Amino acid sequence: MPTLSEVADAITQFGGDPQRATTLASVLGFQPYHTPADLLGGRTTPLNQFLDARFGVRQLFRVGAINVDSGSVGLYVAVLDDWGNRSVDRDRSRRRVARALVELERDARSLFIMVPNALQTRREAELVLPRSAADLRGQKGGGVVSTVRALVDLQEPSRFHRELLCELSARPGTSLLGISQQWQKAFSVETATRKFHQEYAKVRDRIFETLKATT
Repeated sequence: MPTLSEVADAITQFGGDPQRATTLASVLGFQPYHTPADLLGGRTTPLNQFLDARFGVRQLFRVGAINVDSGSVGLYVAVLDDWGNRSVDRDRSRRRVARALVELERDARSLFIMVPNALQTRREAELVLPRSAADLRGQKGGGVVSTVRALVDLQEPSRFHRELLCELSARPGTSLLGISQQWQKAFSVETATRKFHQEYAKVRDRIFETLKATT
């Protein structure tokens, strides 16, 4: 598992640029692609027809892969035309990319990172896990596709997000089912809630000790 410092360095080095995702892919346990190609460029394919201009996805890159027992797991970066000011502004793009990866791409499981295009100055990204009814069985997703996500500051990632990325990091030899369960657990509401209360308790105790020392 990578350290929090290694994850922070990888995020800031990435900075939202798909061509600089090598280190981030590596710390997440993927075999990185050093010069990933835009999957929406070039000839017409079912993928770029599915992600046409209506959905605001400018480019899509497969920046890393993991070979598992029953296929592969992919890491992608999706570049949006317009980032918007709120999460809801990205809903349509997010859902469409998730469906595209589950229904049309080669990978049995995937993670993707949504970033603003290079002309926009926002320095944040969404880390997104597509989910379907088949996920926890370690099968190729099918049926309704949903997503869970985390909004990550690319310049100063919080401790929570650094820990999340550490927990998402796939270990060598992990099966597809193992990766599916690992990612579901890392993104679970219960895990996030427990971590929040643990961090809150630490802050509360520090405040109490400081106040006690001054009285």
